[in-house]
Amino acid sequence: IAVVGGAGRDPLLMTTLVRPKNLLPGVQVARGWMMTNGLALLPLDDTGRPAGPVSEDNEAILDEPNAFYADPCDVAITRAGDFAYISHSGADCVSVVDLKALQAETTRARVSGALPGTDDRRRPLLANDLSASRHFVTARIATGHCPSGLAMAPDGSTLYAAAQLDDAIDVIDTATNQVVRRINLGGPGELSLRRRGERLFRSGMHTFQGQFSCFSCHPDGHVDGLVYELESNGIGVNLVDNRTLQQIAGTAPFKWNGVSPSFYRQCGMRFAAFITRTDPYEPDDLNALVAYITSIPRYPNGRHRPGTPLTDGEQRGKAIFERAVDSRGHPIPPINRCVTCHPGPLFTDKKMHDVDTAAPNDTRRTFDTPHLANIYQTAPYLHNGRAPTLEEIWTVYGQSNRHGAVNDLTKEQLNDLVRYLETL
Repeated sequence: IAVVGGAGRDPLLMTTLVRPKNLLPGVQVARGWMMTNGLALLPLDDTGRPAGPVSEDNEAILDEPNAFYADPCDVAITRAGDFAYISHSGADCVSVVDLKALQAETTRARVSGALPGTDDRRRPLLANDLSASRHFVTARIATGHCPSGLAMAPDGSTLYAAAQLDDAIDVIDTATNQVVRRINLGGPGELSLRRRGERLFRSGMHTFQGQFSCFSCHPDGHVDGLVYELESNGIGVNLVDNRTLQQIAGTAPFKWNGVSPSFYRQCGMRFAAFITRTDPYEPDDLNALVAYITSIPRYPNGRHRPGTPLTDGEQRGKAIFERAVDSRGHPIPPINRCVTCHPGPLFTDKKMHDVDTAAPNDTRRTFDTPHLANIYQTAPYLHNGRAPTLEEIWTVYGQSNRHGAVNDLTKEQLNDLVRYLETL
């Protein structure tokens, strides 16, 4: 995020953004329109806050018709406010944007976008026009692996770009838009298998026209909170919620339909056929990518510090999670106990189950049991993301009492169960 100003111009807040077409079938990747990468320009009010939300009306795409620049990360502005520099961690480059040209193009789009017979309805042309960037992107500066943070020198003559996965800083001369030297930060001298896999994970080079990287959908190995339509058998069929990669090692099979017995299948031919729409990874690259993904740790739980005792409410929730009889003293069949399908330490039995959560637009009824690491951060829930909260897994979508025996619980007891789940 950066604030754009300058003599005689109102300040604007500029932020990077990715626009996923997540509810279109994955075949859309081959048409170059699955994810687009760009900017949003927001006017500021008198208090310095954005005067409105990010919307198509204030977005501009940085991509081109046949080349995409994945994962725009940071923004730096020259002192005069005439140029913006945007790092693309998935494309190993920095884009240079002429802000006066961008403002002119924005004005042109708003005027030409007026719909016939109306005065105030306008099409958001820049938000959807892959050809527009030629009017305001003046250069693409190649950098080291995974450029992330940017810093502009006070006089605007030099830009510093952190090449995150090179452990280095590229120094860019803004007069020539060239990398003139590199500051080595003393990283390891030899590229490890895991670091090589992380570079592949962060790079868009293996997706069609560079549209996105693994990181685009799994930021920091976690989730983007979106539901995807990855199949080409009709709009809205077999929607799937994105799943975290944290602590994913040892939880095969993978994907909600359990079709991948290993990450070699998931990230290999299947990934190429259904996701990237390109040639699959070479064997050495695939080995490196799997090594990285299976090393992604479970990040510290923000709701419960490991090693500290559970609260009284969390203890009550744990007892409900592990119980074998209901509140009336009746035995709960083993298959309907929470702990049966979600046993520790990974909190998954790694099996397929029908827990009556299939939607009318699903062609299957059984789904893989997800692990529960840091589940409080992975909303929405269920295989198709229909439940926006943990509570709604049972209050709205679990009334048949097949997704764990919970229908006898009071509101307070359900709250305790949720509190416990949030500690996992």
